[in-house]
Amino acid sequence: FSGENGEDQDSVDEFDQAALNYNKALILYFFRQYEKASNIIEGLFKIVEPLDESLGCKICFLAADLSFVTRQTHTAVEKLAYIEKLIASSEKGPINQHHEKHESVFNDGGTKHGLQSESLQMKFNQYKARLHLLNGPLKLCKREIKILMSSTPVTPTAHFLKSNFEYLRKNYRKSIKILNSSPRLDSNELIVMYYNNLGCIHHQMKKHNLAALYFKKAMNVNEECIQKPTDSGNVNNLVAVQALNRHYELLYNIGIELLFSNRPLPGFEALIQCMQAFNTDPKYWYRIAECCIVAYQMGEEEIAAKAQNKSSIVSTVVGVGQHQKTVLKPTADYSYRYLPPSHGISVANPEPSLKFALPCLRNALLLLSNLNNSSNDQMNQKNDYHLQSYSILAGIAFVSLQLGELVLALEHSKELLTLQSLPGLYRYLGHMYAAEALIRLNKINEAIHHLSPEAISDISSDMASESKNEGDNANAGAIQGKFPKTVEAARALMYVNLASAYCLQRQHERARKCIEQASSLRLEKEYIPGTVLISIYIELANGNVASALEILKRQQLYPFQRNNGSKNIRNN
Repeated sequence: FSGENGEDQDSVDEFDQAALNYNKALILYFFRQYEKASNIIEGLFKIVEPLDESLGCKICFLAADLSFVTRQTHTAVEKLAYIEKLIASSEKGPINQHHEKHESVFNDGGTKHGLQSESLQMKFNQYKARLHLLNGPLKLCKREIKILMSSTPVTPTAHFLKSNFEYLRKNYRKSIKILNSSPRLDSNELIVMYYNNLGCIHHQMKKHNLAALYFKKAMNVNEECIQKPTDSGNVNNLVAVQALNRHYELLYNIGIELLFSNRPLPGFEALIQCMQAFNTDPKYWYRIAECCIVAYQMGEEEIAAKAQNKSSIVSTVVGVGQHQKTVLKPTADYSYRYLPPSHGISVANPEPSLKFALPCLRNALLLLSNLNNSSNDQMNQKNDYHLQSYSILAGIAFVSLQLGELVLALEHSKELLTLQSLPGLYRYLGHMYAAEALIRLNKINEAIHHLSPEAISDISSDMASESKNEGDNANAGAIQGKFPKTVEAARALMYVNLASAYCLQRQHERARKCIEQASSLRLEKEYIPGTVLISIYIELANGNVASALEILKRQQLYPFQRNNGSKNIRNN
C-alpha cells in the first residue's frame, strides 16, 4: 500500500481499503505514474487471496498492464497464473462477484480490467498473447492468437494482436493486411491505435515520410478525442479522457520519423516537447542527442559541398609571377567545438548542438545503468541494454572529440572496448575514436596500437543474438549510414589514419606503404580527397616535389597505374 496507511494498521482495514487503493493505482496508471501505481498494486497482490475474485482479477490485470508498459514482463507471470487458477476453479463453480462495492468506478474508459465487457477466459488469452509478444517465444503467442481469432465474433483486439505478431516476424505487408481487415473500428481509441500501428510498420519498412503521415493522422484523431466536451463534475469522464490521451507517444513517434527522414531540427523540436513524459527513458535522451549529431553532420556536409566550388574558398589572387599568392576566405568558425560543454549553453534552453548532445548522452547512460540494475536477467532485456549502451558510449566519444574533451572521449572509447559481445562496428568505432583522442593528446605510439587494419573482420552493428524488441532499438540510428559499408572500406580508412599517425612521427616510408595499402582496397569516394592530401604531404616531406605535383595533377592515389581502377575524384 506504499506506506500510506501505516504499518500498524489491522489487516481487516487493509481489506476494506483494497478497492479504494485499486482505484488510486488505476488513476496513477492513467496518468503514467507507473512506479507509484506498481507500489500500490504489489501491496494489493500480497493480500489478493482473501479478496473478492472480481476485484482480485482486476488487480492482476492492472499489475500485468503495468509490467507490460514498464517492460518488466517477468512480474506479469505470477499475476496471470493467479487468474488461470481462478479460471480453473470457475469451471467447478461461478466466480464470486457479490461484492458490488468493490467494483471500480473507472471502467468506462481506457484500459478495462474488469470482467463485465468480455469473458474472463478471452481476456486472459489476450494478456497471455501480449506477454508472449513482449517476452517470447512467438510460437506460444501464435497458439493464443489462434484461440482469439476463432472466437465469435472476432474482436478488433484479436486483429491488432495478430498484426503485431506478423510485425515481429517482419511480415510487414501481411501485418498491414490484417490491420485493414479489422472490423468495427468504431471508437477513437481504436482508430488512433490503427494509424499508430500503420506508422510503426512503415517505419520498419523505411518509409519514414509515410510513417510520419500516419502518426499525424493518429495525432489528429487523438486531439479530437480529448477535446470533446466532458462533464467536469463526472470523475469517470475526466479519467477516461486522460486514459485515451496518447499525445506525447504520438509526438515522440513523429519526432523519430523526422529524424530518420533527415529533418533533425523539426525532429528535435518535437522530441523536446515530450520531455515531461519520457524524461526517465534512456532511449528518449539518446534520440535527442542523435538529432543534435545529425544536424551537426548535415552542417559539415554543406560546408564540404561549398568547399568544392573554387569561388567559395578563394577570396582573391595577389601578386604576379613567382610572387603570386592566393588568399582564401575565412572558413566557418569551429572554435565552439573546443570550448567546455558548459560554456554558453543552458539545459533549460535546449538547442540542437553538440554541447547539448553531451549532457543528453550522459543522462541516457545514467538512466540505462539504473534500469539494468533493477531489471530481470531476461535475454531480450539484456540484449536491448547492451545495444543501447554501445550506441550511447560511442556517441559520447564522438561528441567529446568534436568538443575537444579528449580525456573524456578516450575514457568512454576504452569503456566501450571493454564491453562483452561488442559488435564489429562498435569495436571499430571504439578503436578509431581512441586513436584520434590519443593522437591529439600527443600519444602517437599508443594510438598506433589501436590502428590495426588486419584485426578488422566484421563491421556489423547487430549482436549474435538479436533483441526481439526491434521497433526502437537505439543501435538502429539515423546516422548509421555514415559508417563504412564494407570490411574493405573500413580497413582502407584505418590504413589512411595509420598513415597520418606515421606522418606525425616522421616515418614517411611507413606512411606511404599504408596509403598504398589503402589504395589497393575499396576506399570510399568521400575519403579519397583527404587521402590524396596525405599523399602530397608525404611526397613533399621526402623532397619529391615532382611526384607531389603529379599526384595533385592526376588527383588520384599512387602507385600510378592507368588501368588499375583508381578512382578519379575530379567530379567528387
